[in-house]
Amino acid sequence: MEFKSQLDQALLSAYEITNFHVKADPAFILNVSKSSEELKLLFKRNRVASAAIITAWNPYSKSLSSEENQLRNEQLKNELTLRSFKVIDGFGQDPLLQWVGEDSFLVLGISLESSKKLGTQFEQNALIWSDKDAIPKLILLK
Repeated sequence: MEFKSQLDQALLSAYEITNFHVKADPAFILNVSKSSEELKLLFKRNRVASAAIITAWNPYSKSLSSEENQLRNEQLKNELTLRSFKVIDGFGQDPLLQWVGEDSFLVLGISLESSKKLGTQFEQNALIWSDKDAIPKLILLK
């Protein structure tokens, strides 16, 4: 049975063109469906074969204040830390700058299933996940 998203095409398109900035050393940008040599190197250096970009901002696309979003992201980071994941700060930004960027985390070594559970727990429509091929994929949760 195929998953049919409830999200409208404009929102899906916005996710697909977002630049996902990763504040690693050196910093780099990930894009959906585009292979990333930087992510491959990060996988190799950290001896992992997967990663997810997850945020707690704007649950189910409902705009919240900056303070509320920051608090939600702190809760997410605490959850990731409790689970002993290596976390790198980042943010998602519309390349056309039509909407405010959202802080996020690149979570190294997280499985797809765990990523989905966290995304759902923090009321997200979608997340970005990659396995060892280092090609970020849009994973719809709703």
